[in-house]
This record gives sequence, C-alpha cells and structure tokens, in this order.
Amino acid sequence: MTKDQQRFDELCFLYACGKADPADAAWIERQLPAHPEWQAALSAERALVQAGRGALAARHAAQAPLLSDADFMALAERVDAERASAAPAPAPEPVPSTATAAAAATPQRRPPSAAYRLLAALCAWWQRPMQAGYGYVAMALLVLSISAHTWRLTQPAPDAAPYRGVALANTASAQLRVQFDDSISAGQLRATLATLGLTIVHGPDHSGAYLLSASGSAAVAAQQLQVTRVALDVQLLTPANQGNPP
Repeated sequence: MTKDQQRFDELCFLYACGKADPADAAWIERQLPAHPEWQAALSAERALVQAGRGALAARHAAQAPLLSDADFMALAERVDAERASAAPAPAPEPVPSTATAAAAATPQRRPPSAAYRLLAALCAWWQRPMQAGYGYVAMALLVLSISAHTWRLTQPAPDAAPYRGVALANTASAQLRVQFDDSISAGQLRATLATLGLTIVHGPDHSGAYLLSASGSAAVAAQQLQVTRVALDVQLLTPANQGNPP
C-alpha cells in the first residue's frame, strides 16, 4: 500500500461527510482523476453517510420532543420571575448632609511629626530674648577669655635648653664632630657607640653632624669610629672650639 492510498483511506469518510480539512479535501480532489478506483470507494462512503443521516432524521421525526418551543419559553420566563423576586432590593444611597460634604471636601491635615515639633521648639528658644543677667555674664566671660589669650601672646618664648636635657645642653665636653652614614640603623649606631665608649652630647646641627664625648682617648675613638664605617666624616675637636657647636 502506497502512502497516497493510506492517506486516502484515512480521509475518505471525512471527505464524504463534508468534515475534511480544506487542504485534505483539495488533495483528494486533485488525486481523484489519477485514481479511478478511489471514486467507487468514495461513492460507497457517501451512500453510507446519506443512509445514516436519513435514518437519524426519521427517528427524530417519529419521536415527539420532550419539551416544545412554547413550553421552553414559558419555563424560561418562570425562572426569570423567580430570580427577580428572590433578589434583595438595593438599598438607597444616603444623601450626605452639607456638613459631611464640606468635611469630605476639606483635606485632612496630618499631625506634625516629632522632628518638626523639636525643630519648632528650638527655633522658639533661639528667638526668645535673653535676660539681662545672662547677657552680662556672657560678656564678662568673653572679656576674660580675650585677656588671657592676649597675656599669653605677650609673654616671651621659653628657653628650649631645659627641654634638651643636661647631656644635650652640655657641649663643653664634646671631643668629636661626626657625620654618620644615613644608611645605618639606630640599633647598629647605639651598639657601635657603646662599644667605643662614645656619647652623643649635641646634634644634629644644620649640616646633620653630631658632637660626641669619649670616655677614653678621643683620638683612639676617632680612629676606631672610622674603621667601623658608620661615620662618613670624623673630626677631632680642639679645646678652642669644644664649647661652640656649629
């Protein structure tokens, strides 16, 4: 069985009943001239459809309907009347009075918030006139504050020597003027000075040099300090310039 034959067998009864899809009906009509044997099958299906429809119509004509058209209309009117009588009547809308209408038309103002009330209280307190006694006290405090600051500005600057300490201020014991290497650490410098018996008594000056005192021979300490390479320049001070640091 070919595909066309199988398709025709599936659509033949629907085409005979007039229920086939328009595309399928058009396909059958195009294929009928090329397949004369299909015409006999289609005629048999049409005869079967007509016989079935005729038998159904005769059966309906022989039996009286359960409900005539007049009875159906009367029943529908009766149902509508019962529904209308059972439904409650709508309540009339109340007519608003003049005062109620005016209140509804007037927009309701929201009560002020706590932040707004606090701000209003602060503004009222700020705008309140100050009493005379409080004003005099405030003026007196202002005058005292200005006087104290003026007195402090007129005082001479304190000497910086007391803040340097006794060892730093005593430059008469200085024996060496040393320019240290900036690449060495503070721990390495302290260890070297402690080993050589040297103490910093002043510095640094404007050139970055320090004045040192030696517990032993200053000349030997200067040679040893140069060997350690922690100093870039070592000068042995003479008694004439020991008390005058640069």
